Amino acid sequence: MKRLLFLYPVLFAAYAPLTMLAQNLNEVPLREGTRALVVSIVVGVLALLLAWLLFRDGHKAALMVLLPLLAFFSYGHLYNVVRNMTLAGVVVGRHRYLLPLAATLLGLWTWWLARRRVSPQVTQLLALVIGLLAVVPIYQIIVHRGAELAEAAASLSREVATSRAGQGQMRPDIYYIVLDGYGRSDVLRDLYGFDDSRFIDFLRSQDFYVATESHTNYSATLASLASTLNMTYIDGWPERDLSDSLARQALERRIRDNEVRRRLEREGYRVVAFETGIPFTEWPDADIFLQPDTVRGPLNAFEVQFVESTALRAATDLYFERHAGYRSAVLQPEYEAHRLRVQYTLSSLGRVARMQGDFFVFAHVVSPHPPFVFGSHGERLPATRAYRVVDGDDYPGGREEYLRGYRDQAIYIARVVQETIQEILENSETPPIIILQSDHGPGGYLHLRSVAETYLPERFSILNAYFFPDGDYQNLYPTITPVNSFRVLFNRYFGGDEPLLADRSYFVALHHVFDLTEVTDALDQPLPELGRGPSAPLP
Repeated sequence: MKRLLFLYPVLFAAYAPLTMLAQNLNEVPLREGTRALVVSIVVGVLALLLAWLLFRDGHKAALMVLLPLLAFFSYGHLYNVVRNMTLAGVVVGRHRYLLPLAATLLGLWTWWLARRRVSPQVTQLLALVIGLLAVVPIYQIIVHRGAELAEAAASLSREVATSRAGQGQMRPDIYYIVLDGYGRSDVLRDLYGFDDSRFIDFLRSQDFYVATESHTNYSATLASLASTLNMTYIDGWPERDLSDSLARQALERRIRDNEVRRRLEREGYRVVAFETGIPFTEWPDADIFLQPDTVRGPLNAFEVQFVESTALRAATDLYFERHAGYRSAVLQPEYEAHRLRVQYTLSSLGRVARMQGDFFVFAHVVSPHPPFVFGSHGERLPATRAYRVVDGDDYPGGREEYLRGYRDQAIYIARVVQETIQEILENSETPPIIILQSDHGPGGYLHLRSVAETYLPERFSILNAYFFPDGDYQNLYPTITPVNSFRVLFNRYFGGDEPLLADRSYFVALHHVFDLTEVTDALDQPLPELGRGPSAPLP
């Protein structure tokens, strides 16, 4: 039993991928971290074995290998912190300085430790500390997996109990199409130099109601969709008292098992959903779950991010990302999978309209939100860095690149969505109900950690358009927000009596999804003169 304590470096090696996986459970499937975990454990075992062969002392070998493992698995994180740090006018956060410094420190560590005796108490203490550290991500993963299994069981029970009466009545299909991050027309024009009036005019020509002054209720997708699909604000939910990780998991469940879906299933509607690449907006338990056939690279998105968090970051920066073979074989496949998911979802909606039955179609299109994979004509953009779905000031390319990439991608998405809407209307035997809206606006001037530094009208001003087959829009109004969208729908078509809620907007803090700052009164200000396109200055 005491010899097992020598294995604490191996546990530490496992801790690195476990922690990253636990922090990204709402972004990546659990299975995508398996290989990284196995490889990390193997690295820990080999390093410990090498140190034991060198010292023939388990206590000394374990302690000696701990610092190199710490340096290896934290190098990429450290590099991100210091990469722009300057000293006497010299940028010191560079691999050419960090690598020799790390090698020197590790050499001194090995030289010093070789002349010391390591007490068994040191081994016991470090084993206890690292063991306690590892418990946290393991617990988070177990809780998350348990919630997924419980949700799957509940979905199966719900499916068995759901009434299918009314499938043959040819009622209107209901489409809820979410264009992630698509901004309102005035924002696109004034901040991004993109006039989407042709797209808006098309919607109006097809008898859509366009809410020209609409705002999102929440600045983040998770809170926004949870609120919209449950037709209520989230601030009063009991999950607000949970830790951020557990609160996010609760909101994920509320998105998949939501009030809108339950009501429509009770009405006899079948559910159609799509693969999005973002687990919390995927409904694999839908009656029809559509996903494209994608060719993946040798590393998945999580593995590429994990590699970049280690000392291998130096290799990718100094050589591999400059090498066309690495970009095409390792980086490009994840971008291609993203492109395909977006195009597949939009092209499939028109085909869904031909299917017989009553369908509730949920289509979360992760675009024009980054990553930017489409040019303005839909051309393929080359991968220059690891694939990540990040926004605002976390976007690695900086504001200039963001503004330019977003504008071009929005131009393309507007054109393709117009074609999609036309196909849905033409292919529908019974005129459908369509809610076309964004979960939030763009993030070129978004500071994820600061509401004060964020230009709020950009993030909160959204596309929000409705197609009702009878053209009766008397209960819609220019400032309607998504929390009321399905309240209007159920009142109009299903005999509901849902009072409309006051339209309010909240900034979601990065550190906790229920840390909300109301910004409703800050959204009525006119857009300042910022210029157009990539040169637009910060307001």
